Amino acid sequence: MRESLREKIKEVEGLLLNPFDPYSLENTLQELLKEMQNITEDEARELSAWLNTLYKRLEENYRIALGWLEELSKMEGGGFKA
Repeated sequence: MRESLREKIKEVEGLLLNPFDPYSLENTLQELLKEMQNITEDEARELSAWLNTLYKRLEENYRIALGWLEELSKMEGGGFKA
């Protein structure tokens, strides 16, 4: 796999560690998608397994962020008010 793809994947993996900053992750994923338009079949096979892992981690981050908001709304005094 090309080094530039590996670097983007590592960057995404680092950003996945913070479920409360989805915008940085979104921007990096968009950059990765642009680069993926020109991948080879071998690279596509390699990325397939990683994309499944990415999907699971995104689901986990979504649950973490929503769980935090739910707990905040239950706090004494109503917590977060929009």
